[in-house]
Amino acid sequence: MSNIHKVLSGVKNHEIFNSGLANRLSEGETYKISAGSDVSKAIDVDSGKMYSPGHVFCKAEEADTQITIGYSSGSKIWSSKYGSIQEMVKWFDLNGDKISNQQVKVKTNTNYDNLPMPTEMKKFPKDIFMWDFNVQSYRKPHNLLISEGDISTSTILDVDISIESVKTLEILLRVSLGGKSYNIVRNINGKYKCFIEGEFFIMVGREAMPLSVYLNQFPLSFYTSSLALISGNEISRYDYNLPAFDMNKIISIDWKSYNTDITMEIKTNKYKGDKNSLQDTIGEKLIENNTYDYIVFDHGSGEIADYISIEILKTQIIVSFYHAKAKSSVNFNSSVGDVYEVLGQSIKSLIWLKSKSIFLAKLRDRQRSGHSVFIKGEIKYLEQALKDNIPMRGKIIACQPGLTSNENLPDKIGEVLSATNMKIKNSATTKDFYVWGS
Repeated sequence: MSNIHKVLSGVKNHEIFNSGLANRLSEGETYKISAGSDVSKAIDVDSGKMYSPGHVFCKAEEADTQITIGYSSGSKIWSSKYGSIQEMVKWFDLNGDKISNQQVKVKTNTNYDNLPMPTEMKKFPKDIFMWDFNVQSYRKPHNLLISEGDISTSTILDVDISIESVKTLEILLRVSLGGKSYNIVRNINGKYKCFIEGEFFIMVGREAMPLSVYLNQFPLSFYTSSLALISGNEISRYDYNLPAFDMNKIISIDWKSYNTDITMEIKTNKYKGDKNSLQDTIGEKLIENNTYDYIVFDHGSGEIADYISIEILKTQIIVSFYHAKAKSSVNFNSSVGDVYEVLGQSIKSLIWLKSKSIFLAKLRDRQRSGHSVFIKGEIKYLEQALKDNIPMRGKIIACQPGLTSNENLPDKIGEVLSATNMKIKNSATTKDFYVWGS
């Protein structure tokens, strides 16, 4: 993107008459297209906090000649003019030289300059805290292949991927499903490699491809704690001017009164004690609240959230997602890894609140695969309620007993909490974000 943008260099008097802006924060409006005599006037400094360039088409002057030039983030460039094949080849050469010239700086002297452009990465930032699937993987989740000719009901969205380590030139990922796990490496150029045999295979059309090959075709996105976006070999940094995280959003839960072992996220068959796990207590608290019409337990690979509560009101339907991560550190407000994990899950779950139909389709899929359990209510009645002409709003609750409002937050944790709160508030699908802490 930073290179393709250079086709706007070497010309003057830019007048942008068509542009597309990708909304990085909202799950509602995802792409904004504007057309008119000079659409850049609608872009201000704050736009750069919400949008990144998608495509642009403009008029300009080159050597006192009126031209048109455009490009898209898909690495396409275009113009509208008549000419010979020889002139077309010359045009390609001219713009190819611009794109490959590392010294070129672009200034259109329009409000389009307010949009931050991605820059090439020389090394990975240390504060990468989450990844997200490619938008195409969400739109059409491809199935896994169990064995030759045997297609699984599990999809790419059921594969659990975690960030094991971030090094200068590579990210080490751990992929897991059904008791099997192995590592995949993502290098600084955006390429994925696996160094073992026996990878998971994904069906794309009639082709079965190893997961590492699939990720090269449908790459993951990565985010830093300040919500800088890493895509390919580029990073897009944005000056959000994040405020300090509101400590009132950390709600103190009396875990002891529920006999909770806050270091145990979920009980296993090996556990012989009498303590409640973190998830046991979350479920108990939700059942105690009579305002919820539906409560769903959805823990597992590819989950929407660990728990879901739904309130059917006269004017709106409130869907709350609860994401849980046990306390792994001795001290409070000290485990960056725990916070990164639960907040990454919180942000990724916003996709399921994009619309009632998307939420219901995912919930049905989780039910068919035996992952979701309705603790209160039945899905057939929820389906009827979601058909009513009532808006759906979401809430996200990160359950992390390692956090408390009674002690100071380290900068690293405070920044990612503030960034998560801003992302969720601006998503256009969610109402609130809270932390259930200690």
